[in-house]
Amino acid sequence: MEEQKTTKKTPAIITIAVIVIAIILIFIFKSESIIDKFGPGGPTTEPTDTITPPESATTTTAKPIIDEWTGVPPNQMPSAKIKPGEETLEIIYTDAGFAPQTLTTKQGRVVTFKNLSSSKLWPASANHPTHEVYPTTGGCLGSTFDSCRSLASNDTWSFRFDIPGTWGYHDHLNPTKTGTIIVEK
Repeated sequence: MEEQKTTKKTPAIITIAVIVIAIILIFIFKSESIIDKFGPGGPTTEPTDTITPPESATTTTAKPIIDEWTGVPPNQMPSAKIKPGEETLEIIYTDAGFAPQTLTTKQGRVVTFKNLSSSKLWPASANHPTHEVYPTTGGCLGSTFDSCRSLASNDTWSFRFDIPGTWGYHDHLNPTKTGTIIVEK
């Protein structure tokens, strides 16, 4: 008699266990897709129809209406305006990382990030994922030193460094790739 009760409970217990495991797997796969798309912090801002870029910015190349990584228009944080004849500095991003890894420049100079890697690049101020080290606010996640979009191969994004100091930066899509910009008066 006792064996019959145990045998009748076994299919119910197995069914409940399968349902619980399925729910856990669904949650894990959904979490991984959010991390793949937005990074470990997940999306922190909602896209809006009204975007006010900083005065010192323009985009350098045509982009799709919505960036596939951020879900916001690609000119959310456009490149710095470069005056005719103005000298700029360039940081190249390859599969190995940023070069030069440390760059020294003068206050007010423009630095252009160029993606020559086989993957996308999203240059942004340290620290990942908040991008709050460079002290101007108004970017998509924190500082304005943030492209707020992924750059395809051969794409560029420029930023004018107006504040003296030592500023760490990284690739938001691959935060192990980092560099430093030293801005002198």
